Amino acid sequence: MSSTIHVQDRGTTIRVTVKKQDDTVQVLSNHTISFLFTKPPNHDTIYSKSGTITSSADGLVEYTIESGFFDVPGTWQMQLQVISGASQWYSNISKLHIEKNII
Repeated sequence: MSSTIHVQDRGTTIRVTVKKQDDTVQVLSNHTISFLFTKPPNHDTIYSKSGTITSSADGLVEYTIESGFFDVPGTWQMQLQVISGASQWYSNISKLHIEKNII
């Protein structure tokens, strides 16, 4: 991720390319994507947000941050859940560092 995310940011889009285990792009047709997040410091609650497929042929998905979602600074965890019919799989866990604000 190239841009910094701060507490209380809204409208920032997180974009991810979904790939298979062999590192080729997963074509996304009739798939449901969820972005799963856990909040620091304990990571004991999972927050699920619906992802939007922006290019099925390129495996591109995104989630646009809602107002107030990232409400504490620190290292959040993010993982994609991909569902297609009876199949379900998960991405590797990524870490998102959410910065605090002066105010």
